[in-house]
Amino acid sequence: MRRTALARTALALVPLVGVLAGCGTEHPTASELEAVPGAMSSYPRSVAVGGHAAREGEHTLWSSSPATIRGTFCTAASQQEVARWFASNLKRDGWNAEPNPVGTSDTDVVATHEWHRGRRVFTLRLMSQAYVGRLSVAHGLTCASSYRIFVQ
Repeated sequence: MRRTALARTALALVPLVGVLAGCGTEHPTASELEAVPGAMSSYPRSVAVGGHAAREGEHTLWSSSPATIRGTFCTAASQQEVARWFASNLKRDGWNAEPNPVGTSDTDVVATHEWHRGRRVFTLRLMSQAYVGRLSVAHGLTCASSYRIFVQ
């Protein structure tokens, strides 16, 4: 009888252990990601129009997403200047260029550049002139180009 009670108790705890396994602190946290040299980079004098912030990851039993840094920017610089600046500055901060970055199905993106630093990934997406025009009108800005960053 005692063994049966212990077995039932153990079986009752199995789902609880599974639920708790999805909880806890996953690394990197947003603050750890922000502390990676270059992770919070943005081209000088560009204006954040879609926010420029870190977001904590979400880790539950049913889903998991890492901490990220995101931002959309407007700048008077050309796309080539922006891409060169990121390549130079991220290299200085220890990031290595990815020769074959993952593409996107977003038709507003005209070019993607990617860098790696350990397990971290920095993605730069240069936006189309049509997107730049819509962005300029929506925010009352004069933008020569626009870009998005995504770091995880």
